[in-house]
Amino acid sequence: MPQTSYLIAMQAGIEPEGGDDPGRFWTDAAWELRRETVNALLRDMEPRDPAVAAADGYAQKQRLSRQLATLSKEAERLNDAGLKRQLARYRVSRAVNLVSPGYAYQYATEALMGAGIVKRQSFYRQAQDYRQEVAQFVRERDALDPGSPHLSQLVAYLSKAPIGEPGLPRFAEQPPSWSERMQWGSVPLVVLVPEAVLACLFAVWAVNRTDVTGYAMAES
Repeated sequence: MPQTSYLIAMQAGIEPEGGDDPGRFWTDAAWELRRETVNALLRDMEPRDPAVAAADGYAQKQRLSRQLATLSKEAERLNDAGLKRQLARYRVSRAVNLVSPGYAYQYATEALMGAGIVKRQSFYRQAQDYRQEVAQFVRERDALDPGSPHLSQLVAYLSKAPIGEPGLPRFAEQPPSWSERMQWGSVPLVVLVPEAVLACLFAVWAVNRTDVTGYAMAES
């Protein structure tokens, strides 16, 4: 069943762009876009004396920061698209595996316990929210420093003041909610019930037609 479901999922027309690796947080396409864009920007940038750069309000670095911000959004879009393709393949594979009562039981149990794909998706969502929270915190702290150029995409042009503990966001993973668990567990549960009933009926039929007492053998 696992081999069959994998082959079907890979042939379901859900193709990666640039060859994405499930073990990577970013897809190859996102990394390639970032590498090419950054290299092109750095080639166009002219070395400037810090005093000259500060005199015109870091205009050149401001332009670079804006371009990097646009690049970051596009790279994240490519990455999200890659993760969605992985998830789509998983759904196809799971649909095939649900033919097996064992897999239906496994998927239902994982979902209700908040493990497996439920935990993965919940962790990814919480990590994304935490990333945005930290980025907002850094921008707010940087805005308090009048001597900072406030270029969020360039670490060298942010405030040099220590962040400090007060208010610093800390990541604490929360277990998946019941709504998330039921969202992933409802289909396996619905499939598991008729499969279990059919398996029970088949077992009863098999027992009824089998001579478990030995009388038939003795008579013969």
